[in-house]
Amino acid sequence: MTSTVRKLFFLCLTLNVVSVAVSFAAFKATPFLTKVDVKNYLDSFNITIHVESTSNENRINVEMITSQNIPQPRVIVSLWLDVGTGVLQKPFYNQTIDICTLIKNPNTHRLVQIVYRELRRHGNLPTGCPIPITVYKFRGISTSQMRLPTFFTLDFMLDIIGLAGTTKIRTFESRWYGVVHRLMPILTKAKVEGSKYVNTSVAIFRHGSLHNFTMELVVHVLSTLDDLRMNVGYYVRLRDSDNWIYNKTYDFCAFLERPSIDRFSAIVVEDLKHHGKVPPRCPVKPERIVYKNVTLNRIKLPSFLPETSFGFTVSCLRGPRYEPVFRSYWYGRMRRVMV
Repeated sequence: MTSTVRKLFFLCLTLNVVSVAVSFAAFKATPFLTKVDVKNYLDSFNITIHVESTSNENRINVEMITSQNIPQPRVIVSLWLDVGTGVLQKPFYNQTIDICTLIKNPNTHRLVQIVYRELRRHGNLPTGCPIPITVYKFRGISTSQMRLPTFFTLDFMLDIIGLAGTTKIRTFESRWYGVVHRLMPILTKAKVEGSKYVNTSVAIFRHGSLHNFTMELVVHVLSTLDDLRMNVGYYVRLRDSDNWIYNKTYDFCAFLERPSIDRFSAIVVEDLKHHGKVPPRCPVKPERIVYKNVTLNRIKLPSFLPETSFGFTVSCLRGPRYEPVFRSYWYGRMRRVMV
């Protein structure tokens, strides 16, 4: 990466990582459509929707034909989440959108703006009201380019209903069913090295699909440890070269009491707590700690990370001379998987 690109990438990385302390709002989800139903009500208005699907994204083609001007157009947008339970709850989102206002100010509705932006990129949207007579075509709209808020972590159903005129004549109805793709690290190899202070080992177990795996990590502390430093690095493989996008050394003893010191490590440690004991503070006493059935399914990653091969290094160092306590190397690939 060039110097400018690297600086921008670090800026994005910093902004996304900092937000983890407050919530997971910085993380985005990618929708995957499973079914779309459309019904038209007027001879003067017709909309058709065709969805082409691959293993990890949809391509949507939309054609809208108007044979007369459409005055005062509106759409009712209703979103239901967790429809897989079979019990339809109250809509999570339910708004009536004035299309004329939306054309003038797309930022009026954040959720609708995501779709509106993609429509504008892939076709000829009307520029004013009433909606003039013409054929509007949108080709190759990719759901992988739509970054939705994190509440899209469940099956969803979306209703979009068109209205027109002062009497709110119904022009069309559409119902969209879908699930969510999430960015997930798929480990392919791991290597750990101990020292006179620690014995350590790791094993990866596959369970069918590539992203369905568990790990067992053993850390046997042989003597009392204090004054520890942790170095964490992350790189991605781009154009046949390793590009380091994160490399940080921090006080590990301070981190145990204040995990906010390093956001990436905090995500991993928080997950490890579900599978074994994490020392609460220094000094770390001699003890054999086993983390069983560790998965990465709970770890939510920033969507800006590229879908490519990666390497992740974690090294623990001791004292002013930075004596090695252990080193670990993790290799894999980022994939978008369905949740």
